[in-house]
Amino acid sequence: MFKFVTLQIDHDKLPVWYHEQFSCKLPLPNLPKKKLSGRPIVRGILDGCEIILVVENALGERECVFSWKKWKAELLSEIYRELKAPLYTKLPFHYHRVPSFLREKVAKYFMGGSPENYTLDKFPGFPVEQGLEVMEFILDENNERRTPAFILTHDIDTYHGQNWIRATAELEKKHGCTSLWNICGNKYRIESKQLEWLKDEGFSIGLHGYNHDTKLIFLSEKEIRHRLDFCLPLIQKYKMKCFRSPSWFRSERFFLILKDYLSIDFSCLDTDILCPGGNGGCLHVRPFSMGGMRHIPSTIPFELPLYYGFALNEILEFWKPKIQWLLAIGGLVVVNTHSDPGFSGNNEMLSVYESLIRYLNEECHLKPYSKAFGE
Repeated sequence: MFKFVTLQIDHDKLPVWYHEQFSCKLPLPNLPKKKLSGRPIVRGILDGCEIILVVENALGERECVFSWKKWKAELLSEIYRELKAPLYTKLPFHYHRVPSFLREKVAKYFMGGSPENYTLDKFPGFPVEQGLEVMEFILDENNERRTPAFILTHDIDTYHGQNWIRATAELEKKHGCTSLWNICGNKYRIESKQLEWLKDEGFSIGLHGYNHDTKLIFLSEKEIRHRLDFCLPLIQKYKMKCFRSPSWFRSERFFLILKDYLSIDFSCLDTDILCPGGNGGCLHVRPFSMGGMRHIPSTIPFELPLYYGFALNEILEFWKPKIQWLLAIGGLVVVNTHSDPGFSGNNEMLSVYESLIRYLNEECHLKPYSKAFGE
């Protein structure tokens, strides 16, 4: 059973990008029994008690109370997370048959539903959880300054989301950007002309699961492969390499199967209060490899503030502090939107989205991440 501690780091060891207003917590795999010799520089605070996590000796050498390589791998793979299948995954019909306004009300209820509740005092912190990044800074030998960049991605949950492909992509082209468009393999009639146009214009197509019933990762391996095999013609036709799981459901077991079909995954959030299967996150803001796949954490689920009652003109302001932190740390600004009419598929949200792109381009001076889609 993992315990969640708040990290206390000696002031002279803090990275310059450390932000006092953001959470700095980590799950511990167990309560450490190993005794370390040296000056404590990182402590974990649990129920008012202090646990020494990292020490430094007179030569400047640092030692962690756990095997850092193993601990880091466990955090990236989210084994600390209690993944649960929500009740709606057991419905005898697709949950999209429930009217969208009812689904949105339920989602807002479970996520807090008001602006005052978005800064959760639990693990993980949101919108930033910097615990793993801080520990990596202190314990990893290679900590050269990394160059920040951005990636634009879109998920198409329903047929009508395809109606906003052209308008969104044209807007991105106007600002010198391209993006990744993830489609469901067996949910709606696919408008191939739209996708061919995207490919011709330099955009990328990825897979957004089978039919968005969010059952995929909970199925047996045989059933998962049956669904992915059905998607193979699409994968091959559009030369897909990327995947994002519907509703952010993910597991290490699933990735070990998915790697036989696709090579790049966008399903991990750095800090996750969105997935109905439970809070978590890979706690990392740069690509990493695990289970035979390259994982690119999604760091800006752009529409999320709407669930907490923020107005359209407040969305960009909501994300600016995190974007600035990502710039400082050299992380990736990985934006996710949904082109369906209830999300970003409307003129009002398209205007807000353009303000984000302008901000990234003109104020942050960010460049697109060149290795985003494996092409």
